[in-house]
Amino acid sequence: MRSRAPIAFFISGLALLAGCNVVDDLGARRKQPESAVQADPRDAAMAASHLQTLESIARGTPAEQAELAAEIRRQAESDPTLFNRLRHALVLGLPGHAASDPIAARDSLGEILATPEMLRPAELAIAFVMLHEVNARIAQAGEKQRAAADTERDESVRIEALNRRIQAQNAENARLRQDLAEALKKLEAVATLERSIAEKGTTAERKP
Repeated sequence: MRSRAPIAFFISGLALLAGCNVVDDLGARRKQPESAVQADPRDAAMAASHLQTLESIARGTPAEQAELAAEIRRQAESDPTLFNRLRHALVLGLPGHAASDPIAARDSLGEILATPEMLRPAELAIAFVMLHEVNARIAQAGEKQRAAADTERDESVRIEALNRRIQAQNAENARLRQDLAEALKKLEAVATLERSIAEKGTTAERKP
């Protein structure tokens, strides 16, 4: 079974970073007069709901992951509330499962974060953190693709140079064979001439 440790670590980091942002936000609020500070428990509840969804996918079997991801996608399409859309984007951004799609997650999160005033502080923090992680993974994948392309191009250049050397060697071998054939013909001609001279000398000696 595929290890879920990297996914669990990712979710823990996501929760930690989002929590830090929420704490910073609440700390900034506490600097205001107490009458202006109105902590809404729904912030934590929504953040916990999103993280629980991600954890459920991380802990599930491949079949359970696919079923849950499909259900979340259907809910986001049939009832495109901000909560459902964000949850779907987070699922798309979560690595390590078949429905993961960093490009789609980046696009969805970009649309959601275009109106940050519509998000609660905890949701805003989670969305920003996930977008940062998704962009980092996309950039890393791009670097790998470029490296692979460079390697393939270098290999093509190496093979092309090797083919040129082989062709040049074949041409040189053909020239050497031709030179050898011509040299053999000349030697054969000399040998034939010598035999002819020797035969004429023998004939002359036999005459009275």
